[in-house]
Amino acid sequence: MQTILKRTVDYYGGSLIALRRNYGHYLGSRQSTPLPLKANLVLVPLKMRSPLIENDSVTGFVNACSVIGLDSVQTTEETKTVKCMLQLSGGLAVPSYYSIARTEKRLLMGRLALDRFCRLQGIDANCGALLTRERSSQLNYEAYGTIGKLVCELMSEKEVCTCKTGCNNTERDCRWS
Repeated sequence: MQTILKRTVDYYGGSLIALRRNYGHYLGSRQSTPLPLKANLVLVPLKMRSPLIENDSVTGFVNACSVIGLDSVQTTEETKTVKCMLQLSGGLAVPSYYSIARTEKRLLMGRLALDRFCRLQGIDANCGALLTRERSSQLNYEAYGTIGKLVCELMSEKEVCTCKTGCNNTERDCRWS
């Protein structure tokens, strides 16, 4: 998986190490950093299968821009570790071994990374991602810590907010106050 990921990032003219360092620092995440490659492609790492042998990689990457929905999974003997299914725009459904809340958080981090990428490139985000700014602002600040501050930063305007995150956002746009 690492070779495929490295070659994919190289194809888009980036460096895997630099992308992880830059966006990991921006998002406050050392592990599982989303990788924005272009305006409609941001790879978000998720646990997508059970390990077959010891030290087997279980991480897969999904394009956050192609996720159109999340469904919970009823636990059965066959799906005892699958927690939710991601519905993709092509009509496929792929499993996630994370809870819906954790999967949603990972997709939100992908959206934040994509917004930063597009601002740095001077282009508009062309992402039909599940987590829009409106949905992001509905998430609970306490559950997601610094993610709330980043959402406020993305939605900032001229007036200063007085919320506990110190986001310098307008009162009406900040959902964390």
